[in-house]
Amino acid sequence: MDAPQELIDRNQWVVWRDEQGRKVPYQPSGAYARTNDPATWSSFEDCLAVADQYSGLGFVFSPDDPFCGIDLDNVYEAGEIADWAREIIEHLDTYAEISPSGRGVKLWFRGQIPDGRGRKAAVDGDNGHQGIEVYDRGRYFTFTGRRLFPDQSDLSDCQDSLDAILAHYWPASAVQSSPAAAVLPAVDVSERVLSYLQRIPPAISGQNGHGHTIETAAKIVRGFDLSPDQAYHLMQGWNSTCQPPWSEKELRHKLEDAAKRDGPRGWLLKREQEDNGAPVDLSRLLSGSDDEDDEPEDDDIASDPGAFPTECLRPPGLISEIIDYNIKTAIYPQPILALAGALAVVGVVTGRKIRDRRDCRTNLQMLVLCPTGGGKDHARNIAKKLLAAAGCTDMIGPDRLTSHAGILRELERSPSCLFQPDEYHTTISSACNGRNSPHLKHIPEVIKEAYSAAVAEVWRPAGYGDKKFNIQINQPHMVLHAVGVGDEFWNACNQELVTGGSLGRMIFFEVTASETAVMPSEADATVSVPWLLAEKLRWWAALTGDGNLFEMNPTPRVIDETDAAKERRMEHWTAIRRRQQTERTLRSALWARAGQKAAQLALVFAVSRQTGQEEIIIDAADWNLAIKLNNWSTRKLVWHAETHLADGQYAKIVNKLLEAIPKEPGITRARWTSRTYRLTDRNTRQRVLQDLVEGGKVSIHVVKTATKPKEMLVRK
Repeated sequence: MDAPQELIDRNQWVVWRDEQGRKVPYQPSGAYARTNDPATWSSFEDCLAVADQYSGLGFVFSPDDPFCGIDLDNVYEAGEIADWAREIIEHLDTYAEISPSGRGVKLWFRGQIPDGRGRKAAVDGDNGHQGIEVYDRGRYFTFTGRRLFPDQSDLSDCQDSLDAILAHYWPASAVQSSPAAAVLPAVDVSERVLSYLQRIPPAISGQNGHGHTIETAAKIVRGFDLSPDQAYHLMQGWNSTCQPPWSEKELRHKLEDAAKRDGPRGWLLKREQEDNGAPVDLSRLLSGSDDEDDEPEDDDIASDPGAFPTECLRPPGLISEIIDYNIKTAIYPQPILALAGALAVVGVVTGRKIRDRRDCRTNLQMLVLCPTGGGKDHARNIAKKLLAAAGCTDMIGPDRLTSHAGILRELERSPSCLFQPDEYHTTISSACNGRNSPHLKHIPEVIKEAYSAAVAEVWRPAGYGDKKFNIQINQPHMVLHAVGVGDEFWNACNQELVTGGSLGRMIFFEVTASETAVMPSEADATVSVPWLLAEKLRWWAALTGDGNLFEMNPTPRVIDETDAAKERRMEHWTAIRRRQQTERTLRSALWARAGQKAAQLALVFAVSRQTGQEEIIIDAADWNLAIKLNNWSTRKLVWHAETHLADGQYAKIVNKLLEAIPKEPGITRARWTSRTYRLTDRNTRQRVLQDLVEGGKVSIHVVKTATKPKEMLVRK
């Protein structure tokens, strides 16, 4: 197969397969490809090597290349080209080829759509089904190598011609009167919709793909107040990532259904622009203006909040100094893991010594998920090294949690104690296994109780018949820095950990496989703890609060806040409480402690800034940073929980309903409904059946009878 060298030189190729009229993109390995993920694109040579196993090759248009493409549908027949299409082809004078159907023409050239938005329009032709599409990003074109003109093998510079075509078929003043030419919304709205869609995971057949797409369509049409036709064009990039993608007819049908729903429109237009890693606007935050980060998302579908906010990686003061030492001694530096470890150290050395006016303490509970071999041990070891340098070895707790009684004994030994269990997913797996010992099952419950008991002057966690086993702890300060492997943790987790509040108390950190793939550094792991850093930690270790007998019955110092900090805190707490009252149980449980966790972080950030000379005070900047970090953390937890736990419950229902459908000759739909009516409600049953049919696991046949036709369900 021959192709223009400019395209061959780009690693932007995919292979594709025709699946029930859908051109589904794949990688040469057989995995799905996505037009918005360059990691799933390949070289021309790799795709060509496996082309015989697929329907053909495709080239992906990207914002990072200078190329644009025009697709002319149904314009070529028996060697003749429709007049209107011929005008475009001659005007562009660039590489053109015949499409896989043999009835269309695709053109490649150098040029950019000014606003970056793809367009599609119907054109009145001889057969009434002709059309034109133009894209320069977020889509792929099938590639055949069947040149329309054998002597034209190069791409031309066609910016002027492209501008003329856009002005002709999509005039700026056009008013949408028919599907012939969809008028898309303003550029800023389009960009926000596309940004929003990037945060929504693709629909996957067999995993409530139909319901997920319906809900996504409703958000785009109603949330951004778009017409179905406008939404269709903006959703094409997202649709290409679905497995498999929806056909045009299917996607338009879902959008039209979404448009018919009752309820408010345009609520997503009222939000501030999505934060996609841009520097935080401190002037807006400090002014106390409404911030979208203040409350849970206004979405039925939880979205992945994306990468960790970089502005949160270096809180000023002591925390940054600990992070610097961690990075300096790490062979594989991991800033996110270093931040979690630094928070753990500051949290435990300030334990039972300070509090804010609401009696909030620094007993942070953190969950860090990282792939195996991702470097999670280094942060834990640095924490121990720092505590030892500060003379606080008594604050170092065990690396494994083997029983709830063991946790209590450690806190009795050292009321301010850092627990850093590795392989935390195994602890959760054991705790969630009903067949295991009660000593393991009660671990999450004791951790949860210790979190709330940090303010208690007397905490008696359990009562035994034998009094020698009963313990009493004054203001237990348990800092948890638990690390584990992501997939294994979520496989072990259950909904009770969420709805019961155990997971909601944790500040969540996650490092992905791509983030751990860092090159080794020239680190010297033998570097001693800097003297000044050790001195600061020793200062905190030696600090006493108010009152006598501090070690036995401490009275922590109260840290005040500025008026601006108070205003910021109240805005944040009010927004969370307002939204939490209307949330579903799972999501509400994860947001229930968000305000308290933000307060803990703000307190930790305030003490991190102090030098030992001035009065410690919490300011608005501490709260802004705490809100940013904790809301990312909570949204990530919500996304994972609804992805893994909610879908897990749905998957169980799917499996049970599928088991009730036999293979040939099948079962009547009425009898299947009768057999399964106790398993779920009518709407869920209908949604499951639709997913099973669309996923190719079940077929529906209509059988004529003497009375009326019957629907037969047959498992494939």
